[in-house]
Amino acid sequence: PEPFGLVPRDVATMIRRIVRQLDPEHFGFDVVEVAPQYDAGEGGAHNGGITAMFANRLVLEVLGGLALATDGREAGDPVESA
Repeated sequence: PEPFGLVPRDVATMIRRIVRQLDPEHFGFDVVEVAPQYDAGEGGAHNGGITAMFANRLVLEVLGGLALATDGREAGDPVESA
């Protein structure tokens, strides 16, 4: 965490934009730092899972971006039930 650093929303947006422009066949991704000691829970308790949930969200953004790039699309449409 850095004062006035990137907020999770900005990071997720950057990941979406970057991944869609990469070659899905030659791409790797790694979450290198999760800081559970900074996770805030209810009542100020630690280990609320915010950092882990954000790391999970970034992995999902990468996988979604790769799926769009593989399909040659810029944006995804919601899945509709049949």
